[in-house]
Amino acid sequence: LMKPFHIGNVEIKNRFVMGPMNMGWQTDADGVFTNEAIAYWAERAKGGFGAIVTGAQLVEEVVDPMLAQMSGKRVPLVNPDKFVAQGKKLTEALNEYGAKIFLELGFGVGRNYPMIKAPSASPAYKFPTMISTPLTRKEIAIKRDAIIKTAVLGREAGYAGVDLHSLQSG
Repeated sequence: LMKPFHIGNVEIKNRFVMGPMNMGWQTDADGVFTNEAIAYWAERAKGGFGAIVTGAQLVEEVVDPMLAQMSGKRVPLVNPDKFVAQGKKLTEALNEYGAKIFLELGFGVGRNYPMIKAPSASPAYKFPTMISTPLTRKEIAIKRDAIIKTAVLGREAGYAGVDLHSLQSG
């Protein structure tokens, strides 16, 4: 467990990895990680985790505006300077303990709710009598481009890499 390993070209100091968890309180209204979230993850790094993956960060509000409305939170592309500044605080705090942090970026929540777009027309997971509206090619391109733009911001902030969270229950 204490042997280093690699994820791509990133060396992780040990095999203790904290998987992604979105707990709701990690981001502010702009979709930016809070000081409380930074302190939370820094404590885990201090405790010895070699790598940590953030909870899913939604990246766009064009295709799925309902997600922002339901959560009351925006996406990083709304305030990129703030996202990068807080990201630098986070990555620097974890790097102090030799831990790496990966930014999880999400395409959406898929067929969990009927009013949210899904990869295909299929029964909504929580509402099986209702059919989710499928994404169009243009909407897929919008999501793809938002993932790329947010990943670039993540690199600028110093994240070790990106974890892609596909459409949940899609």
